[in-house]
Amino acid sequence: MRHLLPLWALFFSFSLWGLGPESIGEVRMLSEGLFYSVNDFSDEWITADRNNDGLPDYAMAVDERNQKTFEAIDFNYDGFMDDFYVYSADVLVRREIDQNFDEQVDLWVYLREGVYVEGYERDTSGDGRIDTFKLYGQ
Repeated sequence: MRHLLPLWALFFSFSLWGLGPESIGEVRMLSEGLFYSVNDFSDEWITADRNNDGLPDYAMAVDERNQKTFEAIDFNYDGFMDDFYVYSADVLVRREIDQNFDEQVDLWVYLREGVYVEGYERDTSGDGRIDTFKLYGQ
């Protein structure tokens, strides 16, 4: 049986991220600790080269307890990561996506329990500012 959060907990989680009408016009950046260029991922990251071009196109970071903290993927093999996954206590909490491969995240998806989409924010104009958001379960 799926457990639902109380409504107050849902509103609290959105307020922590600033997800909602107040996020319109805010500038969002790539999460601290993540990089676009595949050359910026140090030996502290676990990396893979899926297309054998000598450059990493997958990177994963773990904490001191070996729990996943970040993942990054270069889907189009252009040398820049396009899809970023942010974890808390080894559970996926946010996905940051560069949909048009311009080295700027333009979609932020917020998750609960690693699988349930709570909402998203988008920059559809390419100016780095949130101009669209959607909350689910409201």
